[in-house]
Amino acid sequence: MKISRSKISNLVFVVLIFLMLYRPTKVYLIRWLSFSPTITAEEKQQVLSDYQWQLKDLQSTFVPIDSFRDKPLFISFWATWCAPCIAELPSIQKLYDDYKHDVNFILISQEDFGTITTFLNQNNYDLPTYNRVGKLPDIFQVSSIPTSYIIGSDGKVHVNKSGPANWNSNTVRDLLDKLISEK
Repeated sequence: MKISRSKISNLVFVVLIFLMLYRPTKVYLIRWLSFSPTITAEEKQQVLSDYQWQLKDLQSTFVPIDSFRDKPLFISFWATWCAPCIAELPSIQKLYDDYKHDVNFILISQEDFGTITTFLNQNNYDLPTYNRVGKLPDIFQVSSIPTSYIIGSDGKVHVNKSGPANWNSNTVRDLLDKLISEK
């Protein structure tokens, strides 16, 4: 019995669709296809100048963003249901493990704290996660998640990345090392 090319291509197409819809495979594929984010050219960097907004941590304590100005910032908008967000979290966790004393990490989700805490515990993440309180500065008008930023202690936005990325890359580490040495 000979199978026609069209049947083979249809079968391959169906398998690919299944793989893209099956969440664990989808997350793996996204992770595998994620690259290091691009660093914004200096002349195109925006500046975060508004530090008059607040976050709420997982213990429901209000935290002024002003308290994070002493170090470079890594800010990521994400959700537990977002496959691209889930795909990049292991690389963020590795980066956090190595830089948590020199960089302020802020992961912002609008989900309830029970959902977030359960997700973080199930995946052995200890990432500092917050809910936003009120309006964010215009610079953070996020239209899709994940969206992440790396901001120097001078307020310059060195990375503005929408979509998943490999945050545990040499490019990101070199940038963070540079920003840490400049503060």
